[in-house]
Amino acid sequence: MDIAATIAFWSVLGLLMSVREVSHSGLDTPGVWGEVAEMAAEVGVWMVVTLFVFWLVRRVPAERGAW
Repeated sequence: MDIAATIAFWSVLGLLMSVREVSHSGLDTPGVWGEVAEMAAEVGVWMVVTLFVFWLVRRVPAERGAW
């Protein structure tokens, strides 16, 4: 469930950021699609980092005495 929720969260956030960028700049503005692609890549990186942190938390519990 965590994986699906994480992917959904970052996908919706990326979509909203892209729509905002296109609505502010306009579809015919040069470079707008490059900025949208850059945002998509950034959101993708953060999604992978979030999934890695979730995996790490499950793998290495931060309880006293577990270190």
